[in-house]
Amino acid sequence: AGGGGGGHGGAGGKGQGNGAAPGSAYDLIAAPTEAGSGGGGSTTDLTTGGAGGGRLRLLISGTLTVNGVMRADGVIGGNNTGGGSGGTIWITASTMAGTGTIQSNGGAGNSTGVSRDGGGGAGGRILLDGYTGSVTPPLRAYGGAVGAGTAQRGGAGTIWLSAVGAPAPDLIVDNGAGAAGAGLTTLPSSIATLNSLSLQGGATFKTTGALTV
Repeated sequence: AGGGGGGHGGAGGKGQGNGAAPGSAYDLIAAPTEAGSGGGGSTTDLTTGGAGGGRLRLLISGTLTVNGVMRADGVIGGNNTGGGSGGTIWITASTMAGTGTIQSNGGAGNSTGVSRDGGGGAGGRILLDGYTGSVTPPLRAYGGAVGAGTAQRGGAGTIWLSAVGAPAPDLIVDNGAGAAGAGLTTLPSSIATLNSLSLQGGATFKTTGALTV
């Protein structure tokens, strides 16, 4: 049976069949510090799941310009295993510019087409704070993709934006146009107020308490 995807910003995707259970979400949405987690292995193929993404903390006194790719992605594992989840990127900067990408995507579930596909790893956690103006680099925390079987895509990660002077943070949960039925992304009950909430790309989202937007 296929291994489940690692969890982090959302839950990992279920593997096909009765393989290893997917990982649950963890870490603080508004102060993330944890690396991503590994995907579940395949007991049939005796293979190891994909590794989780790392963690990055940047404190920039001026402008951060990203023209390349800043990533903390999970990776794909061995045959029919779950993908690793995305890690953490927390950036504090006065302004943010550039045409590059900041991403913490989950790794894909491995599929060999033998009815035991691995589940996708969940997206990680991205937090940007201390800035003024707009954020121009695209931000991505997508769950990992899966093969053509019944394995589940990883849940979307969280993108938390806390600009100077904003009445409350903005939250983006985007699974990159993934198929519906991916792993769940849950907002903890400790988060009661948001300036805006953007759900995109087939993300599956749940709140656990009262929420004002």
